[in-house]
Amino acid sequence: MEFDKNIIWWFDEFNDKLYKDANITKFNLGRKLFNKRAIRFLSIEENDVSAVIYDGKKTYYDVSIVLSPLNYRDSEAIDDIFRSDMSLAVDLVNGNFSRTLYDRLVDRNIDIFPSWSDLNYKCSCRKTKKCEHTATVLHRIMNEIIFEPSMIFTLRGYKCSDIFSLILGDPDFELSETEQRPELTIDHYEVKNSRFDVTGINPLIYYGIEIPDPDLSNVQESRLTDSRLYHGKIRDEFYGIYDSLTEILKINVKKF
Repeated sequence: MEFDKNIIWWFDEFNDKLYKDANITKFNLGRKLFNKRAIRFLSIEENDVSAVIYDGKKTYYDVSIVLSPLNYRDSEAIDDIFRSDMSLAVDLVNGNFSRTLYDRLVDRNIDIFPSWSDLNYKCSCRKTKKCEHTATVLHRIMNEIIFEPSMIFTLRGYKCSDIFSLILGDPDFELSETEQRPELTIDHYEVKNSRFDVTGINPLIYYGIEIPDPDLSNVQESRLTDSRLYHGKIRDEFYGIYDSLTEILKINVKKF
């Protein structure tokens, strides 16, 4: 999805707010790490953010960020703004943080974009404050709000369910918990043993080629494990198939 730079002004506003008070070298390095997909784990639960960053060499770093929530007066003021013009709330949940909404927040002295002073953060690197690993996570958050600007409010303690509550006129409204489909859960991708049933997988659909069934007549059962030991010709056939699939995957990966 492509965006007009003028439409996503909130990204620049958030970036500039953090950049002004950042360690510039570390902040820019964090951007590079983000671009290199250094974030190996990320969890955002309202205003609590946890992540694991890989430095590209050998070390993983644990990062924790807790953003200070807005005070009660500011939250009430946001309610009043949305009640006075419900289209502002609808635009926000639809992915558009309008300038009109921002101007009204400023008029009420509500600083919705957090600064470094609004962050309670720590990193396992323990080198310095405002480290590149914390900056990496912040760049990821800024990237997320391009598509979901309502996250800015959630990170400051004004939840998306609060917005829907106003839109629907239901003070008790709560967003329902969504349940992931089984094939999307981590358990579905766990390492399988040799007894894993692959009969339902069609290689022609996934890889674009037919893969011949190997000759299993010389396969011996190991007495040490329940996996199968491939010998001689079977082993050679296996690595031949492996090499061909590797080349196919390399070609497909380049497309993305």
